[in-house]
Amino acid sequence: MAPSVSDTREFTYWIVNIVTTILSILGSIWTTYFCLKLRSSQNYSMKLILAITIADFVYSIINFVSIFEDNTWETVCIIQSILREWSLQLTLFFSTCLALLCYKCAKYGSRYDQASFFKKCIIVGFFIYLWLNGV
Repeated sequence: MAPSVSDTREFTYWIVNIVTTILSILGSIWTTYFCLKLRSSQNYSMKLILAITIADFVYSIINFVSIFEDNTWETVCIIQSILREWSLQLTLFFSTCLALLCYKCAKYGSRYDQASFFKKCIIVGFFIYLWLNGV
């Protein structure tokens, strides 16, 4: 008996999800390796890129684990959803901070205080995270 269209679509979705998750994990590892190898972590824009990479890596790992689970434990599902939302919000937030930092540096040049901006990003990001999650 031939598989139904629904089964074929689920299998296709499963394969695409695995492939894209593995590519995301490899990309995160590659970016982290070169950030650390180039020892450019002293630069604040590279710190933001590293933060984006770590948040994306956590998201990819949680996504990879959720592919193979059978959703029988509600607690595990809740923890995964919290970690997934947390990492997604951090990725979006640090991407926005990186864009703002690039804009400010292009506009003001070396006169712009990147250290102060980075500290403000961390503080504001923490409070936005608490606000979005209803804490």
